[in-house]
Amino acid sequence: MSALVGALQYGSGIAGSGLVGLLANGTPWPMGVVIGVTGIRCLTSTLLLRRDTTRL
Repeated sequence: MSALVGALQYGSGIAGSGLVGLLANGTPWPMGVVIGVTGIRCLTSTLLLRRDTTRL
């Protein structure tokens, strides 16, 4: 399981770097956009996958 998580992290880093390179225009905007989109996806997956702990 640990190897799978590591591979997913490494792969997402490669994809993010590729996107920043494709969107590069000499400003910091491409990096900011990739960080923002990644953060929104992380929040969305956390909200969708979290367990309901209010019901005991």
